[in-house]
Amino acid sequence: MTQYNVTPQYVANAATDCDTTAQDVQTQLGLLRTYVEGLGASWLGVSATQFAEMMTNFQVYSVALHDALVDIGQGLRGNYVNYVNSEADNLRGLVGIDGNLVDTPTDPSGQPATVTPPPANL
Repeated sequence: MTQYNVTPQYVANAATDCDTTAQDVQTQLGLLRTYVEGLGASWLGVSATQFAEMMTNFQVYSVALHDALVDIGQGLRGNYVNYVNSEADNLRGLVGIDGNLVDTPTDPSGQPATVTPPPANL
């Protein structure tokens, strides 16, 4: 059976990656929209109407994609907070059972120097 290992830092990095991807996709789709709109300027009649409808749909779906990526990033930030808090609770419970546990980490991330706190807007 495949085993997956996830750390709080991995979750925080994934949230940042979602934000970066959302911005990159938004930029690329904006450039594409500008290019394609230039091509549609020469169309008339029914084809111009169809083109306008397609561009409206393009904009709606572009915004939906961006919002979905941003929402995934926000969800991952919430998961980061829950993960760290849950691990801290687990560690407090272990110390509460036997305060003399050897090598019990105090930081649930296991890597205190590399854990990035979530943004202040959470």
